[in-house]
Amino acid sequence: MFDHKPVRKRRSYSRAFKLQVLAETREPFVSVAEVARRHGMNANVIFNWLRDPRFGGDKAVTGFLPVKIGPAPVAVTAQPMSGPGDDVIVELAAGARIRCRDEPSLVRVLRALRQVT
Repeated sequence: MFDHKPVRKRRSYSRAFKLQVLAETREPFVSVAEVARRHGMNANVIFNWLRDPRFGGDKAVTGFLPVKIGPAPVAVTAQPMSGPGDDVIVELAAGARIRCRDEPSLVRVLRALRQVT
């Protein structure tokens, strides 16, 4: 008389199993999808566990370290630009050098550095 669709039973996993699966996702060169297939699971379930603060929160998903970017010290060494052959070299703290052969390019470099720092 009535056609009933089979009801999926929600699976439950022990904390030890979840920790084991999460540890597998943290191995080098192993994807979450690969681990999910290995255990016959949907990858979204594992991604939810990775975001769960009880298991380490988002830190486990990204693997990135926090970075703080601050102003970079800039040292400018130059001779007065009196002629067309004079160059200005802008030296950054990390050792990078920018050579400016004319005044318009020097102005562009200095404006860009001002926006960064």
